[in-house]
Amino acid sequence: MRHRLIALMALVAVSAPQLGGQSPRRMNFVSCPIVQDTPTVPCWLSEYEGEQYYLGIQTDISADFDPPYLGHQVLVEGVVSDEPRVCGGVVLKPVTVSPLPELDQSCSVIRPAVPQFTVPFAPRPPGPSGGRLAFDPPPSSTAESKPPYGARSFELFYDVDMLVM
Repeated sequence: MRHRLIALMALVAVSAPQLGGQSPRRMNFVSCPIVQDTPTVPCWLSEYEGEQYYLGIQTDISADFDPPYLGHQVLVEGVVSDEPRVCGGVVLKPVTVSPLPELDQSCSVIRPAVPQFTVPFAPRPPGPSGGRLAFDPPPSSTAESKPPYGARSFELFYDVDMLVM
C-alpha cells in the first residue's frame, strides 16, 4: 500500500500544471502492461482512459527500454510524441516504466500477433553486446580527464525497491 501511495504522490507532483509557454503533453498513470505479439518482437503497451500507449519492444538487456513484468501494475511516465502509432498505441517518448511490487493477477494480457502490427527490428548478432556495460570504465577523453575540472550537473534516475536493479 505504501508503494501505491508513493506512486500516487509522484503522479500528482509531476502532473501539476507548468507555468510559462507551451509545454509537451506529459502522461502519468498507473495501469496494467499488455504484451502485443508481432512477427518480429513483442510490443509492450498500456491502456489509460480509453487510449492505448506504446511503451517499447522486448529486446535484450543492452536496450534502452526495460520491459515491465506481467502480473504487476506499472507507473508509466512519458511525453506524448508526434510519431506514428506503433503496435496500435500512441508513442510516449521519452518514457519511463516502473513496475509496482504488489502482484496483480489481472495484469496478464498477451495478445496474439496480427498482420497490421510490424515492428522494424534488426537483432544483434549472437555473442556479447556491443554496447558499453555498467561496470566497464567510461571512454577516456583527454579534454575532460585532466584537471582543471569544470562544473557539471547530473540527473540520476533510478527505481527504488525493485526486483531488478
